[in-house]
Amino acid sequence: MNGAPWSSGQWGVQVADLKTGEVVQSKSTNSQFMTGSTAKTFAVSAALNVLGGDHRFRTPVVHSGTVSPDGRLSGNLTMVGSGDLALDGRTAASGALDVPDFDHYGANAVPGMATLTQEDLLAGINELARQVAASGIRPIDGDVVIDNRLWDPVSIGGVPVTPTIVNDNLIDVLITPGVPGEPAKVDWRPKTAAFSVDAQVTTTPAGSKPAVTTESVTPGQIRVRGSVPADAKDPFVTTYQVPDPAAFARTVLIEALARNGISVTAPRLGENPQQ
Repeated sequence: MNGAPWSSGQWGVQVADLKTGEVVQSKSTNSQFMTGSTAKTFAVSAALNVLGGDHRFRTPVVHSGTVSPDGRLSGNLTMVGSGDLALDGRTAASGALDVPDFDHYGANAVPGMATLTQEDLLAGINELARQVAASGIRPIDGDVVIDNRLWDPVSIGGVPVTPTIVNDNLIDVLITPGVPGEPAKVDWRPKTAAFSVDAQVTTTPAGSKPAVTTESVTPGQIRVRGSVPADAKDPFVTTYQVPDPAAFARTVLIEALARNGISVTAPRLGENPQQ
């Protein structure tokens, strides 16, 4: 704490023995601080204390109704959200979680800095769909439902925090700059019927500041407007916050089921059925 560059900062520390309460180290414990992301350490520590380091999040898929001998489900298929942050494409081949130093979650706050993970964004959803197919279910004469009732709805800074999380409930917009004055190339992920993208982004001279906005003026369509400099990081990443994570996850799951040979009579798009 006394060495550069940390000596210019403000430090508040208290370390205590959990069993005896004895304070082992303390510094500025009565000072007030803007905790910022430091607060996450308390949440993670509490979770580890309650759940243990060996805890694994499971996302059950269950069904109502009956399954005929030929695999026809007459009822609903339900995915039960469990708060699994790794349901998307963060699990590397080694089994470790792939978390870049500057993730897509902060892409809009600091434009041009975000790095994307390389794993399949829908790996978790695809695996669940594969397991449903392996169970023998084929056509579903019913609906697909996302059970998001693990906790009451909550929004932090306009961001819905939900028990079901697919790609952090974001659509990644990937912009590749071209020659100054020419349109930039725009792509997005994950590709799903839940959203289409209407993009008009131009390339500005190298060294200029990026200015990109993502919004939805029509349900299901993301409008991307603005400009990126010719020397911007390729791809330049911006994101769109999915407003209804349950409906988004439902569409993505129905599409994954179809890729595994399971048809659903209910439409892919629309609201998530009420529980």
